[in-house]
Amino acid sequence: MNKNLIRILALTALVGYEFNTNAGVVYYTIGGTADLQTFNVSFLNSSYNVYAGGIQISQPDTIPDPNNSSMPQSYVTVCTDFKGSLYIGSTYAYNAPANGFAGQLGIDPSWNNPALAIENAAYLFYHDGNPTLTGGITGNVQTMAALQLAVWMVLYDTTSSGNVVVNSSSEFNVTTANNGGGDTAAITEALGWISALNGQYGYTGSLLTPVSTLGNQGNPDNQLPQELMIAAGNQSQGAPVPEPSTMLAGALLLLPCGLGVIRILRNPRQTPVS
Repeated sequence: MNKNLIRILALTALVGYEFNTNAGVVYYTIGGTADLQTFNVSFLNSSYNVYAGGIQISQPDTIPDPNNSSMPQSYVTVCTDFKGSLYIGSTYAYNAPANGFAGQLGIDPSWNNPALAIENAAYLFYHDGNPTLTGGITGNVQTMAALQLAVWMVLYDTTSSGNVVVNSSSEFNVTTANNGGGDTAAITEALGWISALNGQYGYTGSLLTPVSTLGNQGNPDNQLPQELMIAAGNQSQGAPVPEPSTMLAGALLLLPCGLGVIRILRNPRQTPVS
């Protein structure tokens, strides 16, 4: 399937943003690697070299991929599902408005202890990602990379008690010993963020989910497109509300889901944007 023919609509729900409930779909094109770094990570006992950081998305506003004025025109986020894929320059269709994070389980593969993991991911997204109303997460490249790594850690390594354990036996693992240069600072920052998480934050949020009937939307690796984290209209950044639901990022949640520009290099055989 030619991904250039697949126009999927990605919906971004931002803090205080109004959505058109009849919109149905929003199309987003994946931007470049300016907000991404590469890392050596371990997932399910396999080694990967992947991108992690801010995934740039923007509405193409073309005849085959019409603009959805109810959604942000451009946004920077992270992905959730490690094995999902997004390719730079490709356009994907997402459901609009965005889906609530509560009750989501992850698509590739499922998250560990999802109810608690989503709470942790949502906290990271709002507290450390500091998303703006229409632009998404903020900060420098290192901070964005740390956020993506941390979101993967919590989605796959949150325990039944709500804390996060990352070690050689973890589903997702990244260490400073296996990375160098500027990557080590992002890893250290991510590990610091997750060290005190407990899965009990009452954060709400939304997730951009790909249109399921379109399958892999033309991804060369046949992987499903990444789910992406996006801020919820009733959630102020860094200030939890008394609601027991969840929110993610990539990421993720997740949106997420991976930002690494969303699926950037999740597969060692190629270099997609997550």
